[in-house]
Amino acid sequence: MSLLLDPDYDVATYTCDCGNLHERVTGFVNHEVTGAFAIFYADCVHHGGEHEAYIDVILDDQFDPDSPTTVVGDRVTFSCRYGFIEGHGYACSLVTPPGDCSNALRGAQLSREEALQHEWLPRFWDVVDLIIEKDPTVRKHFGLDPQ
Repeated sequence: MSLLLDPDYDVATYTCDCGNLHERVTGFVNHEVTGAFAIFYADCVHHGGEHEAYIDVILDDQFDPDSPTTVVGDRVTFSCRYGFIEGHGYACSLVTPPGDCSNALRGAQLSREEALQHEWLPRFWDVVDLIIEKDPTVRKHFGLDPQ
């Protein structure tokens, strides 16, 4: 599948619940043929001295190419954590987001258990791989690009 990060994205600084500042990337992923494919948020945080990213990916089966934030079809949000796991190195795992994050833009916020059973799970992992491999803010956060 040929996915591309949309070059028009936003990076903002937020204060985490723990009191630390972190960066949030908000962007779009496009399919080279069909256009709008996903909306994502990547929160790059430091907890306990470790670099982590909490990534939410919004998928829809009918994105409107002229207005991708308008809900047209079935819309769901998957969530994961990318970070260091003792004995495994850096890894990514589905997570259940804290609280109720569901709204019209996000559609149904899937729990970890729901996400594991969802037919779009492979699409989600394709988007997460793209973000970790290509997003400059996420790559910088994890020291993946030479300085």
